Amino acid sequence: MMHYDALIDKKAICEGCALLFYRFMTMFGITCRIITEKRMRESHAWNIVRLGNA
Repeated sequence: MMHYDALIDKKAICEGCALLFYRFMTMFGITCRIITEKRMRESHAWNIVRLGNA
């Protein structure tokens, strides 16, 4: 489990960190999504969060 590695082992790639952050945000009722992108041979993941009513 990637988010377990990020939290317990303190080892993760961006996808594990993004998943851990997503789990925390949804646990607190904050709208959050994981966005991924693949360019050439590299993949990257990050979060997009909605704060307020905007």
